[in-house]
Amino acid sequence: MWAQRSNKDDTSKNVVYLTIRIADPENIKVDLQPRSLEFDADSSGSKYHLSLEFFDEVDVEKSKYHTAGSHLFFVLQKKNASEEFWPRLTKEKVKLHYLHTDFDRWVDEDEQDGEEVDPTVPDPSQGMDFSSLMNNDALSQSLSSDAGQPDMAALMQQLQNSGAGGLGGEGDQALDRALEEDSSDEEEEDTQE
Repeated sequence: MWAQRSNKDDTSKNVVYLTIRIADPENIKVDLQPRSLEFDADSSGSKYHLSLEFFDEVDVEKSKYHTAGSHLFFVLQKKNASEEFWPRLTKEKVKLHYLHTDFDRWVDEDEQDGEEVDPTVPDPSQGMDFSSLMNNDALSQSLSSDAGQPDMAALMQQLQNSGAGGLGGEGDQALDRALEEDSSDEEEEDTQE
C-alpha cells in the first residue's frame, strides 16, 4: 500500500509512504536505489519478491524503513521537491493487482498541510497493538473481576479512553457479542443466586 505527501519548501513533507504486508517474513533483503526498490523475503516456506520502478527518484540516504510484525514500513524521501503529487507510484502506467492506495495515510494535494502521519505507528486498518494497552495499569485491573472473568464493561471503557474504541467492522461486532455474553452470564448468575 502507498500514500504520499509533496511540498516544494519542506523536504521532510516530500515523501512516499510504502507498506509491504507479508506474514512472518524471514531472510528479508531490501535493495533501495534512487529509481527502484527490490524486496525479497521468505514466509511459510514460500519465497516472495517485489520489484518496483518508481515514477521519479527518491533520496536513498534520507529514506528509511522498519519492520513491525508482518509489515515493513518505508518512508521514501522524494528527491525532487514539488507541490504536485506523483501521478502514480510506478514509472509504467500499468495497474498492478498487488499495489493499493493506503487510504488511512492518503490526503488530497489541497489538504496535505493538515495533520501529518507518524510512519512509525502501524496502520490502524491492520488492527491494534494490544500489548501496549496491557501496559496500562487501569486496563490490566479491569480485565479481572472477583469471579475471575474479565469485566467487559470496564474493558470497553478503557479501550474507548485509550482511543482504541471502535475497532471497526468485525472487531466491533466481536466486542458487542462478548459484551452481550458477559451480560447474559451475569443475568444467569443473578437468577441462580
